[in-house]
Amino acid sequence: FTYIHNRVTRYKGKGVDGRSLNGTTLTWEGYPINAHYMLVCDGILQTDEDMKKVQDMIDNAPVDPETGQKINPFATYGTPQKGDLFYADTNGDGIVDQNDRLVVSDGNLPKYNIGLSVDLKWKGIDLGIVMDASLGAHAYFNSKYLSTIVSQGTAIEQRVADGRWYEGRETPATFPRLY
Repeated sequence: FTYIHNRVTRYKGKGVDGRSLNGTTLTWEGYPINAHYMLVCDGILQTDEDMKKVQDMIDNAPVDPETGQKINPFATYGTPQKGDLFYADTNGDGIVDQNDRLVVSDGNLPKYNIGLSVDLKWKGIDLGIVMDASLGAHAYFNSKYLSTIVSQGTAIEQRVADGRWYEGRETPATFPRLY
C-alpha cells in the first residue's frame, strides 16, 4: 500500500507567477505536478430557465472603457446553447475566459497504489494470484477516451450516448449534447 502526497515546493516556470501550463495541466509551486487547471462547469444548459443565465450574463456584460460597448462575455469559447456545458465566471468579471480557470484536481497521478500477491502450493498444485490497483487519479471529461464529439467518426461510450442532452429529453441529462 502506498500513499502519494505530491506537491511542487520549488519551481520557476516561465508563465504568469512562475507557473507552466500544458493544455489543461499546470505545474506551479504549492500544487501537485500536472494539476488539472481548467474552467469550472456549472451544469448543463437543459431548459429555457437555464438559458436565462446565459441571457443575464449578456444583458449585464461589462462595458469596454475604450469603446463604450458591451463586451461579449462568451467571446473566447462561444455563446453556449441548450445542451452545452455552462462554465462559471469564477473571477466575477462578467466574462467567461481563460482567467476563470482554477485548479480543480490533483491531476492524473494516483493518490494510492495497492498491490497484493498470493502464492499457494498444496500437493503439487500451484496457484498464484496478483492484484493491483491505483486510486485517486482524475481524468477530465473531453479526453480521447470519453468524448461527445462524433463529427469525425469518434466512437463514444454507450453511457454517453444514452445520457446525452437532446431536445425533448424528459429526464435531466448527465452528459452534454453530441457534436
